[in-house]
Amino acid sequence: MMYDYEALQHVLTLVRDRKEDLSAQLETGGIENWSMYQNVVGQLQSLAYIESEVQSWLKRLDGEDE
Repeated sequence: MMYDYEALQHVLTLVRDRKEDLSAQLETGGIENWSMYQNVVGQLQSLAYIESEVQSWLKRLDGEDE
């Protein structure tokens, strides 16, 4: 069970790092066209969903969501 918790923590870190990278692209004007913008926004939405799901799993492992 501890391995599951550590694996989920790692996934959460990866998701958050990727969200930061994509957000930085938006903030610094690194988006070249509308299609790229839509792609980045879609990725951010997906990552937000994954982050929420992983956080739910972590809470269950912690016993907070029983």
